[in-house]
Amino acid sequence: MKPSMAPDQSVGRSLRESVSVKEAVLENPELIDSSGKVGMELTRALQNGRKAFFFSNDGGQWTRNTWLADLGGKFERERHASQAIAL
Repeated sequence: MKPSMAPDQSVGRSLRESVSVKEAVLENPELIDSSGKVGMELTRALQNGRKAFFFSNDGGQWTRNTWLADLGGKFERERHASQAIAL
């Protein structure tokens, strides 16, 4: 089966879409504030020994798995792994 587009076109398109989403987030102060609050709550829960459950659909599994990898070991410093589960 032939790919629908050349790899460089596909990568370029994916990068443009990613930048577009990030620009849209930066233009929405409420979304930035909400994201910060979610991050603080997640941090508080993990520090108190709670578990985090992450789920996604479509291509979101890559983002979800990256978050889990960051939580599962050291990220910017030595620390104990957090309990997180991918669904």
